[in-house]
Amino acid sequence: MLDILPTSGPRNDFAVLATMFAYTSAEIAAAFEYLDRKERRTDPPGEFDHRGCFFAAERTIAVRFCRAPSARWPYPQLLAARTADHCAELFEVDEAKNVKRLALAFKRFRVGAPFADLRRLLTPGIRARQARA
Repeated sequence: MLDILPTSGPRNDFAVLATMFAYTSAEIAAAFEYLDRKERRTDPPGEFDHRGCFFAAERTIAVRFCRAPSARWPYPQLLAARTADHCAELFEVDEAKNVKRLALAFKRFRVGAPFADLRRLLTPGIRARQARA
C-alpha cells in the first residue's frame, strides 16, 4: 500500500501520534479526508445535472442508500459523501467510529489540546487494533 499520509506539518505530527495508538494509515487518511469534507475544504467528486441535483461519483453504501436527488432535495448524495462512513469505505476501513474518533482528536490537536485529553480520546479499542496488526 502506498503511503498516503502527509510528510510534514501538523497532520504528520498527528499521524505519528495516532500510530502510537495502533491506528492504521488508512484510518488516519480517512479521518483527514472526512474532516476536510466536513469542514468544506474539499468537495466529493461528482456532477450536477441541469436541475442542480448533485450525483456523487463515488458509489459507496452510504451514497447508494441515501435519498435520490430531486429538484426539491438536490444534495442528499453530496451530504452522504461527506460522512465518516463514506470516507471509511473509500479507504477500506472496517470501523467508521475510528475515523470519527481520529477526526475529533485531530480537531482538538489543532487547537492545542493537552496530550492527556488526546490520549483519553484515542485509547479506546487499542487492544483490538493491536491484535489486528
